[in-house]
Amino acid sequence: MRKINVVLGFVLCFMLACTFAPEEYIINGTVDEKDFDGKVFLFSSTFDTLQVANVIDGKYEFKGQVDQPTMAKIMIGHNSFDLILENDSYQVIVNEFVKYAKGGKINTLVYGYNSDENFIAYRKDYKEAVLKEFTGLDMMDEVAVDNARKKVNAKQSVYFKLIKNFQNNVLDGDFPAIAKLFVLSTHYDWKNYDINRSLELLNEYEKELGSNDFLNQLRQRYLDEIKAEEKRKAVAPGKVFKDVFAMGIDDKEVKLSDIVSKNEYTLFEMWASWCGPCRGEFPHLKKAYSVYHEKGFEIYALSFDENKKQWLKALEQEDVPWINVVDFKGFESSAAQQYSVQGIPASFLISKEGIIVATGDDIRGFALDDKLKELLD
Repeated sequence: MRKINVVLGFVLCFMLACTFAPEEYIINGTVDEKDFDGKVFLFSSTFDTLQVANVIDGKYEFKGQVDQPTMAKIMIGHNSFDLILENDSYQVIVNEFVKYAKGGKINTLVYGYNSDENFIAYRKDYKEAVLKEFTGLDMMDEVAVDNARKKVNAKQSVYFKLIKNFQNNVLDGDFPAIAKLFVLSTHYDWKNYDINRSLELLNEYEKELGSNDFLNQLRQRYLDEIKAEEKRKAVAPGKVFKDVFAMGIDDKEVKLSDIVSKNEYTLFEMWASWCGPCRGEFPHLKKAYSVYHEKGFEIYALSFDENKKQWLKALEQEDVPWINVVDFKGFESSAAQQYSVQGIPASFLISKEGIIVATGDDIRGFALDDKLKELLD
């Protein structure tokens, strides 16, 4: 694949930029009213509502002013995407392969890959591969699923590489620090831009930008991640599990330690009704449960739902046979804090002796079947 060079052309845009700068942003977009009839939302990076636009004759428009370029998000029905909001003109592009706002000098430096012909072609290939490989696929057929995932992942890696190259060109090039800041916050290349290097870059950008709220937020995010990584070491394989308790369906407290002591192996699974990947794991969990429950395998499923009705509705829909509890504090719960959970599903396999045996991807999907076969067969 040829290395993306579109970003290099943006230098000329800055060199030739006229002294006149737009005093407001104007965002125009269209929707197919056959598919959508409602409102379009413009959010800040912290999901505060900035504006709401009504769709009239299939068109909508946002107008306003910002003091400086800022991260924002547009939501159209179930579709959403990020943009850098600056005083400039934008045209929203949404189709089955890409969705983005075209326009804005900084926005183009951050998200310009969306309009690259190669990127669009690679995204199309990826979407078509997903449809082809997974339509009608038996998700319990390990070999078939593995082959399908390999084919889809190969397509996905191509456009991920294009994004990475685009972003690295900005980070390594002679571009405004504000553009680099936004790119750094969304970049894919964690191998070459780990947290320590990212913190160093923030210090460099701060020299040009001065005090910047988004920069400070990003720095704090990195520092929090360092702390979280240290906490995760305390619940890594080989460590003693941390006890938690939560409310069961009958409103009675259920301790994880009580379940662990009664079974050979207990899967501590954190999930929520609104989490698609979490519920996507249930077919595998049901299969493992049906095979290994009589051999001493149990599941302690802690939901992070904030609404009891939604939790109970999901349990009824999924018809799960294991132990179900909920903590309405979600990610602020004691369990989330003790296990340093920042995303779900989060999985911990615990032995009867109270030792964490495996975590995360090592016990997800078919990997759980393999681990239980190793331990209990």
